[in-house]
Amino acid sequence: QGYSSAASDVYKRQVELWNNDRNEFMRQYDNCRNSIRRYLGRINRTEATEADKDAAYAQLTKHQQRADLFKKIINHESNDYHL
Repeated sequence: QGYSSAASDVYKRQVELWNNDRNEFMRQYDNCRNSIRRYLGRINRTEATEADKDAAYAQLTKHQQRADLFKKIINHESNDYHL
């Protein structure tokens, strides 16, 4: 897959959560999406300093990557009929 061991562990934990506690999985996904909105807002503030924007961008990137992982699991599991 091209993932590091740590990323692979995160993926495995999220798949396990998807399989065992769908409500918690979706709660975490919602929190992740809320974080993306929050950091986009911080980046777009007119009074934000460059340092503030840089810090917000780093967090935004982290949460976007995490959201991509959630979406990958949802799409894979929704289309996997276990034939």
